[in-house]
Amino acid sequence: MDAVISRLLALTEDGYNQVRVAAIEGLGESGVKDQAVIDRLLALTNDGYNDVRVAAAKALGRLYRAN
Repeated sequence: MDAVISRLLALTEDGYNQVRVAAIEGLGESGVKDQAVIDRLLALTNDGYNDVRVAAAKALGRLYRAN
């Protein structure tokens, strides 16, 4: 796995929700369909913070549509 993707995955666990949202958006825009990315995004759809859940769902949609 790419170092950038690994870092984005780590940032999805940050204490600041906006950092997590930005990392999730980066994962969605990356187009990387690695199972670890998909598993983490799926888990984040159950997050306690609404913006994180929405970002995770959108990122999964982007990955689904990516070529």
